[in-house]
Amino acid sequence: MICNTLTNDGMVGPVLPNRITYSNVSQYDLRKYSSATYGVKYVVSGTEYYCANGKEFAVSQKKFLLLNYDSELDLSVRSKKNVIGFCIHIDRKMLHDVHLMLSQSKSWLLDNPFESSTALQFDELLYLENENDLGRYLQLLAQKFDPNTHTISIEKEEVFFHIGKHLLELQNHLPKRNALNVSKHSTHRELIHRLSIAKEILDTTPESCNIEELAKTSMLSPAHFYRSFKKLYQVSPYQYLLKKRLQQAAEMLRKKDQNITEVAFHSGFADLPSFSKSFKKVYGHSPTLFAHQSA
Repeated sequence: MICNTLTNDGMVGPVLPNRITYSNVSQYDLRKYSSATYGVKYVVSGTEYYCANGKEFAVSQKKFLLLNYDSELDLSVRSKKNVIGFCIHIDRKMLHDVHLMLSQSKSWLLDNPFESSTALQFDELLYLENENDLGRYLQLLAQKFDPNTHTISIEKEEVFFHIGKHLLELQNHLPKRNALNVSKHSTHRELIHRLSIAKEILDTTPESCNIEELAKTSMLSPAHFYRSFKKLYQVSPYQYLLKKRLQQAAEMLRKKDQNITEVAFHSGFADLPSFSKSFKKVYGHSPTLFAHQSA
């Protein structure tokens, strides 16, 4: 996934509800900011200073701070060396979705796929990274981060599901024992039926598929669809969609009736570089060389 980037020159990248902001700054001030998302502030090196709802926090190396979605905060960085950190922004609906996924039965989820979101409140606390699963997952994200491309080599949905899960567990918002693994046969059968419809759409028209729309078509919430599909087919819906698009592209290249750019577009890829990179990773050759060798 691509991270927003905050440097001394300003922020680069689209501002999305669920996102990760990578910061590398020595001098920075943000005053009276009210966030529309939950926040997890994690510092890799240096110290960031926060004032949230009247409470002051010094988030130093290997620590992280939890903030509620409606927190009003000040942020200050004053350092000779750049302070490096990450801020994970989690949308209310996303966290609510994960909460339901982990606390309700499968039959309830099937019957209530579009349950309206409610606001969960957290204690705004400072933690050490090694004292809980959320901190250890933040360590993993930092290790997976590529500073050259500003990307983390984990799927976006996977990242926010695990962040949400660990956050809910840390703040005791999940029951000690949930009903996820206690389901009637009819519930399993209905879930498999809905997922099989989505898979058939992925198989037949991958170039025009949208995973969020597929979840709606399946009458499942996005998180429920993502986790259930991956559990049933042992691959995430995004990975499966990529596989089908690349297979379609390879078939087009073998026919040689379209150029590389046309193949990328008609296979559902947004741009030629991402298509070429994904294709080479799977087939071992660039699309151009693959087409030449198929002659």
